[in-house]
Amino acid sequence: MSDSEDEDRQPIAREIVADSTSGFSFEMVVRQHYEHDSAMEVRVTYWSKQRKRKAGEVDRRERVGKLEGILIRRNFGKGFHMLCDAESQGLQHISVVFCNDDGSVRYGEIDGLSSHAASRGGFLNVSMISLQREHRRKDLGVRGFKALLEWLNKRDETSWSLCVIQPGAENERRFDAPILPDEEQSAIHRKICLQYARLGFVQARFGCEFWYLLPERLVLLTKQDVAAVQITKMPQKPETAQEDKPLVQYLLDCAFEGAGVKNTFCNDVRRLAQGGDLQRAAALPLAVDCGVSELEHLRVLVSLGASVDDTDHLGRTALHHTTLDTIIMGSGFDADGKKIQAAKSLIALGANRGAKDVLGLTPLDSQLRHIRDMEDLAGAFGLNRHGWNGRDDEKGYWELASVLLDPTKRDTLKFGVVTQRQWFQLEYLSEMLGDCRFLVPEFQNRVPLPEYEMHLVPLWNHIPGEVRGAEVYKSFAMGWVQVLEAISKVVTQEKLPTPQAVEASMRADPGLDWRYDGFFRERGGRIEFALDGLLCQARDGGIFFDAYDDAEDDEDYSVKAQFNALPEHPLDSSWSHVRHKLLGPRGKVKAGPFASVEDEDGEEGFGEYW
Repeated sequence: MSDSEDEDRQPIAREIVADSTSGFSFEMVVRQHYEHDSAMEVRVTYWSKQRKRKAGEVDRRERVGKLEGILIRRNFGKGFHMLCDAESQGLQHISVVFCNDDGSVRYGEIDGLSSHAASRGGFLNVSMISLQREHRRKDLGVRGFKALLEWLNKRDETSWSLCVIQPGAENERRFDAPILPDEEQSAIHRKICLQYARLGFVQARFGCEFWYLLPERLVLLTKQDVAAVQITKMPQKPETAQEDKPLVQYLLDCAFEGAGVKNTFCNDVRRLAQGGDLQRAAALPLAVDCGVSELEHLRVLVSLGASVDDTDHLGRTALHHTTLDTIIMGSGFDADGKKIQAAKSLIALGANRGAKDVLGLTPLDSQLRHIRDMEDLAGAFGLNRHGWNGRDDEKGYWELASVLLDPTKRDTLKFGVVTQRQWFQLEYLSEMLGDCRFLVPEFQNRVPLPEYEMHLVPLWNHIPGEVRGAEVYKSFAMGWVQVLEAISKVVTQEKLPTPQAVEASMRADPGLDWRYDGFFRERGGRIEFALDGLLCQARDGGIFFDAYDDAEDDEDYSVKAQFNALPEHPLDSSWSHVRHKLLGPRGKVKAGPFASVEDEDGEEGFGEYW
C-alpha cells in the first residue's frame, strides 16, 4: 500500500519520540489494517537531526530509515493462521511455529516460554527495518525498535504480549547485491541476531530461524553483554561419499514413476553396496523415503551393515522417516500404505520407538506434529479436509500413529481411541448434558422465540445458523435436548458415543417424544452437530478443570484432582483422532461453533476445519 493511501487512513495512535543519545527522532504510527479488523499496521520513520542550511533556507530533517510490522489482536476464536497467511507467507510460517489457530501459544515447543499471558493480547511481528548505509552501526535500529515496543505498551489498544522476528529477513536487499560466501553470510547473520539479543530476544528453539520477546524481558544490553550468546543451527546434510553414490542413486530411482522397488532389489543392493558404508549414507532412512517398505527388503539393508536405528544428519531414524512427506513420485504408489508397512517392518527388525532426533522428537511425536501441520495448512487456507475429492486422507495418518505408539500405551486406550483423561472429560461434560431441560426458555403454545434466547441451551451454537434460523420453535429446541440426553446416556453406559450408538439409544428410549425428534430432523437437525460441540468443548477444556480450584480443600471431591490423578498419555491433547473416529474425515461434518443467521460477520471459527 502506498504512502498516500496510508495518509488517507486516520492513525489509531501517533507520536514522535526524540532519541536523546543521537539527537535523531522516531515517528511512530499505528493504523487500522486496510483489510483485517483484528490487525493493525505499525510503522516507524527514523528522522535525522535538523540540519542548518544556508542563509534563507529552512532547517529541515531527513528521513534516514523505517520500520514496518503488523500487530494482531488475538481476540477471536479460530482463524489466526488464515489471517496471517492472508498477510504474507512469511507471517503464516511464523504463526504456525508459535501459535495454535486460536492464537494461543504452543508453550511446549518454544524454549523458555511458560507465561500463559503470551497467549492473549497483541501478537507483534516486525517484518522490515531499513536504515541508510551512512546511519548504520550507530544503534539507531535497536533504539528505535525499543522505543516502539515501549510506546506500544503504553496504551491498551496497541499493547503486545509476544513479539516475533526473523533476524535478517527484515533487511531490505537489493536484487543486484552480490552473493557473499557462506562464512561471511553466517557472520553477518550472527551480528544481526546479537543486535536483537541486546533487546532481550531469544531463539525460539534449537535451530529455529525465529526469535521472540516478552514485554517483561525488554532491555537494552551492550554488545559485550551478548557476545557469548549461543545461536544454534540445524545440521547441514553432508555430501554423499563417492563410494556410496551407486547405492544412493539406486534407492532414489525406486521413488520415481516407472521404477519402483524391483523384484531384483535384494541382489541389486548387495552388488551396489560393495565398497560403500550404509550407515554413512543413511541408507535405511533414505530407503524408507523412497518407498522401500517390505520386511525382506529392509532386512537385507541391515544385513549389509545398516543399523535399524541409523540416523540422518538431523538425528532422524528410519522410523522417523515413515512420518515425513515421501519423495515417491510414481502415480501408482500408495504412500500412506507404504509408510505404515515400513513402520511395521522396522519395528519387527527391532527399531526403537523412543529414539529422539535433534529436536527431541520421537517418531510418534514427529507423526503427531505432521498431522498438526496438515491441520494448520487447512486452517491457513480454509480447507475442509486434508485431501481432495472426498478422500479420507486422515485415516492413514492415524493408522501410522497407532503403529508408532508404544503397545503398553495403545492397550490403555478405551475403544482403541480415547485416552483415560479424554474419557474423563467426555464423561464430565456428558453428565451436564443429561440435565439441561431446565435451561430451555419457556415457550407459548406454537409461538417461536428469537434465536438469541436459546443462548443458555448447551452446545446450541454448534447447530449451523441456517439450521437454527432466526426464530426457534419449542419442538426444535426439545428435539435438540433429546439428542444431548441420548449422548449423556450412551457415555454413562460406558459406550463410545458414535452417531450410530446415539441413534440406537434414542430408538430404544420409551420416553422419547417422536414429535420433537421429527420436527428437529425435518429442519436439518443432526446428532453429529451435538457430537461436534461435545468434542470442541473437550478439546478446549485444557483449562476447564482449573475452574474447580476452590474444591481442593477436599481433594476427593475436586474434579481437577481426579483429572490430574489419571495417567498421562501421548494422545491426551490430540482430539482430532477422536473426532475422526466419531464423525469421519475432515469436512464430513462441518465444525462449529457457528454464528446466528442474523450475524453479518458470519460464522465463528469459519466452520470449515477443526
